[in-house]
Amino acid sequence: NSVNILRSLLRMMLTSSCLSLRTCYGTMRYCLPRLLSRKREIMRTGLTKQLHSTALLRSADLVSVHDAGGVRKITLNNPKKRNVLSLAMLRELDAQFKKTDAESFVRCVVLCSSGPVFSSGHDLKELKIDSSDTAKIQEIFSLCTRVMTSIRRLSVPVVAQVNGLAAAAGCQLVATCDIVLATHSAWSAVS
Repeated sequence: NSVNILRSLLRMMLTSSCLSLRTCYGTMRYCLPRLLSRKREIMRTGLTKQLHSTALLRSADLVSVHDAGGVRKITLNNPKKRNVLSLAMLRELDAQFKKTDAESFVRCVVLCSSGPVFSSGHDLKELKIDSSDTAKIQEIFSLCTRVMTSIRRLSVPVVAQVNGLAAAAGCQLVATCDIVLATHSAWSAVS
């Protein structure tokens, strides 16, 4: 399966010496022919006739979703807070990835963000305020793990479109995706 081959290659690349998102360009050059062959396979099976036209599925406060031609675009949409992965945003992402897994017309997912930052990681204010509530902190981290596991288990490729900073859990979110497309202004930070 070409999707599993891509995932294996990218997992190997991300666990080796890939310290910068920009180095993913070489992997994209290698993987692009495989993605194009997958596209031809989709075209041959006639699935494009079943695909939905461009439509806004949901316009939530924190996550927006658009479908176009079999590509689902999931956008982190909280630029004022630098797209922090708050409990509310993680819940919306979890719901969207579950929904995506159940829908057969989706052939690829693009995960992107609005604003100058991809994601600054967990909402530290949320963690600090609730530092005495260990159950809530555990819920945040287990939900974050579930979101990232959902991405890994999707049967379609997930592409991270990164512009700006991807820090901490935001960087993990990017690393969980199958393919990373990063602009020259993209950078990652973990501590």
